Amino acid sequence: MQLKLNEYLSRAGFGRMIAAAVPLSGGLMHRMYRVQTEKGIFALKLLNKEVMKRPEALHNMVMSEKIAHALQGKVPLVAAAETNGSCVHYFDEQYYMVYPWLEGRSIFPTEIRENHCAKMGEVLANIHEAGISVDGVEKTAFVREEKDWETVLSVCRQEAWASEIKELLPEIENWQKSGCLAAEKLSGFQVISHRDLDPKNVMWQKDAAVLIDWEAAGYINPWQEAVECLFYWADDGRGSLNKSHFQAFLGAYAKGRSLSGAPWDEALSCGYLGMIDWLYYNARRAAGFEDINETELGREQVFATLETLKNRGKANEQMLAWLTNRI
Repeated sequence: MQLKLNEYLSRAGFGRMIAAAVPLSGGLMHRMYRVQTEKGIFALKLLNKEVMKRPEALHNMVMSEKIAHALQGKVPLVAAAETNGSCVHYFDEQYYMVYPWLEGRSIFPTEIRENHCAKMGEVLANIHEAGISVDGVEKTAFVREEKDWETVLSVCRQEAWASEIKELLPEIENWQKSGCLAAEKLSGFQVISHRDLDPKNVMWQKDAAVLIDWEAAGYINPWQEAVECLFYWADDGRGSLNKSHFQAFLGAYAKGRSLSGAPWDEALSCGYLGMIDWLYYNARRAAGFEDINETELGREQVFATLETLKNRGKANEQMLAWLTNRI
């Protein structure tokens, strides 16, 4: 592995390694390494081979980095380095991306404070108000993806997670239906944004936030993304929402972008879709339909996502009450 990384880095123009690559934790899809070469320190991403087999995967990855580059100077971020005319490189049956090394760390619920939430509200409003367009990035046409739960669950019928999903399937179908109706309504108004501002995708240098991991970037309804971010940053880490964090985020967002006429009901309903997609992907992972080496990671994410889904109904009611009182 070290020899392959060294050869790739040299050929791509990043220099030869002068120390062993160090694996980084935290990635749920791809593998990351800290590498030091004669030209500097970089974060090296090895893209998931199964994901990259999808017909649209390479195009989406390239476009996501074009979005990041287009937003440089408008919000603090790290984008992939471009060499030989591309940010994504293929070498020896593996796709790679390289990023400038950033000193900092992600913070998570229980560590998150009001100032962090206010900063994220400000950053999100700046992205939504930037109004950028990028050649090759198309608006997201709403398409309902059918999921073959029966096949996935039949393979792992003895697993505890499979039983939980099977029991929850009627509710999952209802959430999917209401979410699709809401998403169809909201799809008429979209902006280009990050689309995955989970705390793991924000690096902090003291009180300064830097956005990383633009893989999901594209068009999205801004109200839908604002609600998703509120859930991320107002999460108290104990299964409830922190109102002061909610107020700090939304208050800062409102300074940069008017909340008038926000369709909060639909935005909340849309929130189920991403979780259901992530649950399905990880159920396929756990069942061995994706990378066979990622079955345990799939199980972990299935249980975590199931817990979030089961709590979302109550959380939506709380969030809607706060949102409607806020205006």
